[in-house]
This record gives sequence, structure tokens and C-alpha cells, in this order.
Amino acid sequence: MEIPYEILIKYCKNECNIQEKQFIEDWLAADDNNLNTFLDLQKEWIYINNPSYVIPNKEAVWKQVCNKTDYKQYLEKDTGIRKKHSIPYTMWALTAVLILSLLTISGYLINNTYSPKSFTHISTQWGEKSQAILADGTKVWLNSKSELSFASDYNDENRSIEAHGELFFDVAHDQDKPFIVDIGKVKIRVLGTSFNVSNYDGDDFFEISLIEGEVEVLDAKKDKHMFNLSPSQRAHINKHNLKYEIINEDTEEAKLWTANKLLIHNATLYTAIKKLERWYGVNISYSQLDESKRYTFLLNTESLREFLDLFNKITPIEYEIYDNSVKIKGK
Repeated sequence: MEIPYEILIKYCKNECNIQEKQFIEDWLAADDNNLNTFLDLQKEWIYINNPSYVIPNKEAVWKQVCNKTDYKQYLEKDTGIRKKHSIPYTMWALTAVLILSLLTISGYLINNTYSPKSFTHISTQWGEKSQAILADGTKVWLNSKSELSFASDYNDENRSIEAHGELFFDVAHDQDKPFIVDIGKVKIRVLGTSFNVSNYDGDDFFEISLIEGEVEVLDAKKDKHMFNLSPSQRAHINKHNLKYEIINEDTEEAKLWTANKLLIHNATLYTAIKKLERWYGVNISYSQLDESKRYTFLLNTESLREFLDLFNKITPIEYEIYDNSVKIKGK
């Protein structure tokens, strides 16, 4: 008799017929250790309750269940006088066989269909920079305190990654597999291009600067188109409400950091300090400085102390350096 896979659902719903229930009683009676087995196997529930597991061959799964429990043999036997048990014992039997069947299915899933993805994480510490080349040939530069994550099947069917911090991408062209960058509330979709992304946790905004090609920016939650960017455009996006501004400028400047150059252009004191903290890998506190001033300067190989001496010529200050922290006080 060909048994349908859907009978397992009947177990879960307590809809077994008399013959099925009797089989369960016999199975439990055949082995005094079944209750212990049931307790040991409770943890296997997670595999069945997870809707992400797909069973491609129901008949194969059912065959394994039959082999495990001799259920098919039972169905083919003539019904006769069977050993009776109390209701509590019968309920334990029902549960034990159900879990055993579920274990068989979960084992099938693990061995035949379910292989959890592994992820690669590339990150930098404060003051560090790094470069990576992905499987499709895409080149990625990571600025200070940044992270790049992607699944082990990257470039098999899709090219999706997650990015935090500041990263520059030179994306290999692939018409069939768009390159998608998830930066939280926003996703960036491209085919082949080069662009810079700034997405630091402490910032209230995302910034996307396009150097070549074209990118589409989407609302990640709604998977909805927001806008497209063209070369020499920078998008400034509010992290909280996703309101954005598109600015036309020389976006080549956005990637200067990949050549170990830090450009601070018309920045507020607060923004300049944040960039300097990431560049030098230190915490900077300040007092008695005019926060209405804006600053523009380019750093290359200057040490932290050399920079502070240069800054003193722009704005008179006193400073103290302690390990990984700096205190600045205006004169």
C-alpha cells in the first residue's frame, strides 16, 4: 500500500485512525527505552517547525519513516487481539512515535536538502584599511571600522552582500546577476560600476557617491524603488525617515581614502572630528572650540601629532594624547 506523506500531519493534529494508534502502541511496547529516546529527541522539533526547510521528495521521506518504524509491515498484517495499554501510556506512545518519525524526516532534511549557509566576514579595526576581491572579480576597499559580509554561495545565483562603515566598490559587470549591497534600511542595486558607500553606526545618514555607471537605490523594507544615481552624484539619505538629497559634485574625491588620503571638505567641527577619529583610530574629545566653523584640509601621511600641530595653526588649541584618546581644548 502506498502511504501518503500527509499522514504525518495527521499525527500532529491527533487525527490518527484506530489502526494507526494501535501501531504506535505496539511500537512503544516493543522497546522499553522509547520514552528515553523520546526525551532525547525532543530537540529535533526545530527542524520540522522551521518553514524554510523544503522536502523535495515526500515518498523518499515516507519510505525512511516506514523502514524506521516497520509501519508498512504493520499495515499489511491481519488485525488481531493486541495488547492494551492505559490512556497515559498510549499518549506517550503517540508522542514517541511521532518524534521518531519527525527525527527520520529531519535526518533526511539534514543529509539531503538542508545545508546551512556559511558567511564570510571581512572587517577592519579603528585606523585600519583593507582590500578584498570577491569571487566574481569585484574589488572592495574597506575604510576604518568597516565590515563586509556575504554568503558562501555568493555569485552562484546572486551577488548580495551586507556593508557597514565606509566601503568603495569596483563592481564586475554581470548582466544576469545584479550586485546588491544591503546597508540597513537601504539597498543599492547595480550591474557593474564603481561607487562609495558610507554607513557608520554613529551617523544619522547614509551617503552613496557614484563615480562610474549607474545605481538604483531601494527602500529595503518595502523593496521599493527610491531613485537612481548618475556619475558625479552623491546621495545623502536620512537614516530615520529615508528622506534624501542628491548633490552634484566631483565624486572622485569620495574615493581618495583608498589612496590613503583623507579629504575633509567644508565640514563642521563635529563631522571633522568623527572622520579624524576613524582615520587615526582614536577617541577625540574637545571643548571651547567654535562649532560654527567649517574646515577643509587634506591629509596624507601626517601622523596624529603632526596633524594636531597643523590644526593648531588653523585654530589655536592645546592638546593631550593618552594612548588611544586625545583631548583638545581651544585657547
